[in-house]
Amino acid sequence: MFQQIHSDILNFLDMLIKYNDNRQSQIMVSYLKESFEHATRDCHYRLKPDFPSLGLRYLHYYEQDHTLIMANIHHGKVYLLNLLTGNFRSFLVHNQSVRKVRMFNGEIYTSSWDGSVCATNYYTLKNRIRFTDRTMGRCPFFNINPEGTYLYSFSYDSDIIPMSMANSVRKWNMKTGNLEHLMAASTEQKSGRRSGSIIFYRNRLYVSCNSGYFRIFDQKTGGLIREIPGNADFRSMMALFHHNYLLASDWDGYIHFLNLRTNRIDFVLKCHNTDILSMRIHPHDRDVIFTSSYDGVIKVWKMPGFVLLNTIITAHTDLWSMVFINDRLVIGNVDGEISVYDIKDLLSIKFLGRLVLSDKAIVAQAMGVKQFYTNNPSVMEVYREDEGVIEGKDAEYLADQGNNLMVLRDLFGIEEADGDIHGNKWGFTPLLGAPGIL
Repeated sequence: MFQQIHSDILNFLDMLIKYNDNRQSQIMVSYLKESFEHATRDCHYRLKPDFPSLGLRYLHYYEQDHTLIMANIHHGKVYLLNLLTGNFRSFLVHNQSVRKVRMFNGEIYTSSWDGSVCATNYYTLKNRIRFTDRTMGRCPFFNINPEGTYLYSFSYDSDIIPMSMANSVRKWNMKTGNLEHLMAASTEQKSGRRSGSIIFYRNRLYVSCNSGYFRIFDQKTGGLIREIPGNADFRSMMALFHHNYLLASDWDGYIHFLNLRTNRIDFVLKCHNTDILSMRIHPHDRDVIFTSSYDGVIKVWKMPGFVLLNTIITAHTDLWSMVFINDRLVIGNVDGEISVYDIKDLLSIKFLGRLVLSDKAIVAQAMGVKQFYTNNPSVMEVYREDEGVIEGKDAEYLADQGNNLMVLRDLFGIEEADGDIHGNKWGFTPLLGAPGIL
């Protein structure tokens, strides 16, 4: 009985301490919020006009470490942003633009316009292996088999040897890097528009590209099983295995539905006015599909029937790549902005804010929030409506006060650890404040 009483007293004291800590934390948060709003009551923040944005080509989210991995359209550098800590890193293993990124077994796999696929350690950012040979052309796509033993790359080998096969698929040993098989993804190049993708299904390899047809290969032998003619330059591919379909988009805004039971194209739908750059399945509803196009339009579809649920008109073009993070749709564009949308309600999708990328800096800004987050406050400009841009020490102080890691976390729905309060060099930790300007 004494032990029970002792335990009850300890539990009560623990609850009292936690209550007092929470109460003090709430008071401190309230004070800091009011202090920030008072100090910046007539100030606004914006990116400096010379911020050198990098157009976004590919996005990948490494959920295990809350990290958004970004490739750009200008050069071969790849950027990593931890959405929990704000840690911003980059690495360079390619000498031309990276076209696809994927995490696998603690390594970052990247394919590039330089005709190679590289595996880079996530923590050290050191390159372990490069998959390439002397006849391998630009490589926009790769895939890793379900067993994790082989990597298949798609490339435009006619870049290197004009009279060779137009497009090729190579089978690489993941451990040794040895090339084990070379397959002709196409024997002709239907047009100057280039694209290609690879999907695995029941020990078969489905390949579509700008040649206008599908090719099906045996995964083990690399032998060609079947060729399915088409009348389009295929852009990208997505699997709907539970509906027995592969969906292939093209450069003219159509989606082609390849029946996996019959290996026939059942129907073709006009879904966008121009080429469809990306197709993604909703992370919690396999019957919902998101598509994005060159002209800046995002559409949401529902299976069966591929019924249109919603259309989002963006202010940008070249919507190359989409990922999902915590009930948010995250999509990059040619202007170097990553737009973030709340998709909890598919019939009422809301724009939440943006992340802007340059070579040395990132800036996160949220709708209706004056504060921002950046790893480099010097890229931000502070101004007053009636006085213009603020300069000198005042600007430095105010910019630092507006910089808050919570903006980045809230934008992407990342929950912070208990008691984890992030401030700035002034020892001031403001909350999200009053409405501001992106």
